[in-house]
Amino acid sequence: RELRPPRGPSEPAAASLALRVLQDLHALATPIAAADFNRLLSRAGGSGSLMPESRKALWALARDGLVAPSCETFGRLAELLRFDKDPKALTEVFTALQTSGVLTEPGNAWHALVAMTALGHGYLAAGCVDETEAVLREIYKHAEPTARPPSPWGPPDGPATDGAPVA
Repeated sequence: RELRPPRGPSEPAAASLALRVLQDLHALATPIAAADFNRLLSRAGGSGSLMPESRKALWALARDGLVAPSCETFGRLAELLRFDKDPKALTEVFTALQTSGVLTEPGNAWHALVAMTALGHGYLAAGCVDETEAVLREIYKHAEPTARPPSPWGPPDGPATDGAPVA
């Protein structure tokens, strides 16, 4: 039997087509549902295999408000952008994440942590120590509970019991 080449566009042609689609969406100012955008990001993967132009096109869609902001979206964008080692792009994502209000929305704690961790990794890869520290401060700020319920075991500074049971 004769071996046939795989059908469909070659990998470079497919990447070029994907970039053209992203640029057309941006040029037409076409809003994209967050779920569809996150699907695009998932397909792009975190391996850095996506062309830098495509990563920038994805960020441009989000930056220009064509995608509803979410911690998951910001985290995936930061994960992709960290491969470019571009502190300016990472700072844009960081600023957008802070000003969007998604960090304080209920139920976003996990995605916020993932987004901030990806930003920290990106800044570390780019050699930006001060920016990495700023991301860590932001993580600590949102990781600490603002109000703790009273402990059923009493205050933490209670009397020493030397291990004896308290009556």
